[in-house]
Amino acid sequence: MMFRKGGLIAAAVLALLLFFLHDYAAKLVIVSAGEAVFKAKVSVKKADLKLLKSVLLIEGMVVADKNNEFRNLFEAEKIYIGLNMTDILRGKFVTEKVEITGVSAGTQRRNSGFLPPSRVKKIKEEEKRSGGFTAGLGESLKKKAVEEAGTIPVLKAAEIAEAVKKADFKALIEPDKMAVKRKAGELAAGADEKREKILKKAESINGAERAAQIRKRAEELSSVRVSSAADIPQAQKALSELDEALKDAEALKKDAAGIKKDAEDFYGYSRSIKGEIDKAVEEDTKLLMEKTGLNFISASSLEEALIGPIWLGRINSAMDILKMADKYVPGGKKKEQRKPAAVQRGKGREILYSGSARPKFWVKKADVSGSGEKYKIAGALNDLAFEQAITGKPSKARIKYDKAGSFYTIDAVIDRVESVNDSVLVAIKNLDAKDAGVSSIDYGKFVLEGAIIDADIKAYNTSEKARVSAEINLKNMVFKKKTGEEDLIFDIVNKIGAVKIRVNAEIKDGRASVSAGSDAVSAISRGLGKIYGEKAAEIEAAARRSVMNAAGPDISGVIGGSEKSAGDIRAVIAGVDGAAGSAVSDIEKAKKKISAEIDRVKKEQGGSLLKGIMQ
Repeated sequence: MMFRKGGLIAAAVLALLLFFLHDYAAKLVIVSAGEAVFKAKVSVKKADLKLLKSVLLIEGMVVADKNNEFRNLFEAEKIYIGLNMTDILRGKFVTEKVEITGVSAGTQRRNSGFLPPSRVKKIKEEEKRSGGFTAGLGESLKKKAVEEAGTIPVLKAAEIAEAVKKADFKALIEPDKMAVKRKAGELAAGADEKREKILKKAESINGAERAAQIRKRAEELSSVRVSSAADIPQAQKALSELDEALKDAEALKKDAAGIKKDAEDFYGYSRSIKGEIDKAVEEDTKLLMEKTGLNFISASSLEEALIGPIWLGRINSAMDILKMADKYVPGGKKKEQRKPAAVQRGKGREILYSGSARPKFWVKKADVSGSGEKYKIAGALNDLAFEQAITGKPSKARIKYDKAGSFYTIDAVIDRVESVNDSVLVAIKNLDAKDAGVSSIDYGKFVLEGAIIDADIKAYNTSEKARVSAEINLKNMVFKKKTGEEDLIFDIVNKIGAVKIRVNAEIKDGRASVSAGSDAVSAISRGLGKIYGEKAAEIEAAARRSVMNAAGPDISGVIGGSEKSAGDIRAVIAGVDGAAGSAVSDIEKAKKKISAEIDRVKKEQGGSLLKGIMQ
């Protein structure tokens, strides 16, 4: 470690300033940094920097929710940070342990927690400059949800009667302009492209041949015989070679796991095809009905407006973590690509300090805890660092909110030691909508007042792409009107009760794809059918039949093709996975056999020696 004399003097002056202004300075730094990270107001009741004891104690930290103006993301009663003053003087923040206690989430606030628009704009511009796929994917998700989640229209009985009375029911259809035909072609092409990439990747890892070579090596080495102590060195050499073979087998398993991750993406894409086709059929049906002069409210457009704000908010909880990683943690390089950083030399005398390289920021461990009426928050953050190439360790976090058997957990791994390989998993089980941040969603004339939510969200970010998949289930849904005005749409929505939402999104090579759907369309269609009356239902059914007849082969082709592709991929993955597993199993059996032989001979030799001594 190296210090220049001028730098040491400046650090000493800074230390003196901190000694006199330490509480105020620490408070400013915490608030400013917190607002940049959370994009919402951050307040601190007290920041006590004890320089002589190398301790920073933060009390009463409150972080607002950027998505809910009068709600806090979390509060912490106390945050204890042990400081290393040597590192501080070197311009680095390294701490062995942080304790965060008295944590509570989702509390109400009296004043707005939103930052001024100019401040938010500046933070977002900095995020865009940070690069990475996650910023682009986040924008695509937001665009999709905003497009779908326009204010739901108000519908009155008198308006329907007038529209039906004036309607012209002549059906017109133009096959070459149908959305469903176009969509089927796009989906089929996408499925074929994904299928070929996965199969080529599976072929490129050469799993069967690698596994066969590893198993053959295990078989050869397991034939080592240990008859006496003289055979033990040779047997130990065989064990060492088996350890190397085991590394090869584990590498094969890792390659197989990478293909399985891509396959999960394909399965999600395949499952979403039917929903995308249904939406295109709905679009064509709506267009056909509009040509008659009767402008119906589309069931799919109503469904999209309903689910958009729900899934976007839940997915953002995972995406925000990945975006923060893109902003603050650079991707590392493979070991063979790393070069020592050039030392910037200036004027003056150098003072040398011994010691290994230290990152600029490194929290080795942080414990999180909090409890209140019927809830408990617990978790740990490990190896939070900006320069993982120096620490050699990925950052990991696990936080769990538990309330009477209901829970909300976040598991995150930010791995940039060699390349970008991040993952964030969010699981929500049987949680009240208010605790999950879903309640009070505004749909214009009514709001979502309550629900119970389950969710499984998986977000990944690598050097090649970013992707997210989510299954979000709501039950016991209750909506509330803002006024007493008649609204037939509200009556439909309020009777849905439960909805299952699926979202799949990916960005790669600058191209983003987002699909979102739910099982609410059928319930909404039934409700609209009752509202519009028998005549409207007949027209809609006839229009739908016309669309299905014209596009039937296209629809069956894309759905059947994707199902066949999924089957092909499962078969290939099963082969690679099975081969890798067998290779690992054979090596472990061989190691166990040789180790047992060595132990047996040692025991026999020891017994013989003891017998000779006794005689």
